[in-house]
Amino acid sequence: EDLVGKEIFDARVPTLGGNPGSNVLRKYGLSDEKLNILNEYGLIISSYDSWYEYNLLTITNHLPFILPLWYQGRYWGLYVLPGWDKSQRQFKLSGVALSHAGCELFRLVDPDSMEDYTEDLKKFLAGQNLQIREVNI
Repeated sequence: EDLVGKEIFDARVPTLGGNPGSNVLRKYGLSDEKLNILNEYGLIISSYDSWYEYNLLTITNHLPFILPLWYQGRYWGLYVLPGWDKSQRQFKLSGVALSHAGCELFRLVDPDSMEDYTEDLKKFLAGQNLQIREVNI
């Protein structure tokens, strides 16, 4: 199953708490030079540090989680871990966002596995009392 025909609410490369203007995504193959080229072609929005606010959904007998997240060609859930401030109902994810044209092309591309980025993403989220896990939908 893929994203063809499905609405994409948010498509971005989270900067894992760093400033994208300081080349924090370089180690994952997205140097400032490459981001500028993607921007020039209209595939990402010009503000490299935009954010999207996810609302938490509460499911009976489970910790709150957000579904679905589509990441590296699979569905994932974002789970709230103990220590999360229960008064919070939103989670902001900052990073380089795809433009409308970028989202349309994203539907057609098979993602490469990026284990280094995935591990760093998991560590970043854990620092915010969140966990990403693959789910079956």
